[in-house]
Amino acid sequence: MKRESNTYELKGPCSINTKITSQSEVLSDIRSIRGITIVSFTPYDKLNTSSNVDYKGELDIKIDNFPFEKFDKKRDLGNIVNYIQKLPAVNYFRVELETLLEHLT
Repeated sequence: MKRESNTYELKGPCSINTKITSQSEVLSDIRSIRGITIVSFTPYDKLNTSSNVDYKGELDIKIDNFPFEKFDKKRDLGNIVNYIQKLPAVNYFRVELETLLEHLT
């Protein structure tokens, strides 16, 4: 039986401590999470990118369910968000409710 591949998008405000880890390394860490295909970070302020303890912007993530044997949207999307929030340089990542709800209903 062929598995169906679906793509999900999660986005929301995020703050990165670039004194701990550079923005590019944080995005690389996020890209390494199983199922994540695309990651982008659009800063609110394009200045002060290096050595900024509170570098704020919009994080946009695309996720494909194909790498998962049995994809449970609520569990697996929640696990991905939790993993991102626990990265040492991520001060916060708040998924916009509407992007999360559209995938969990």
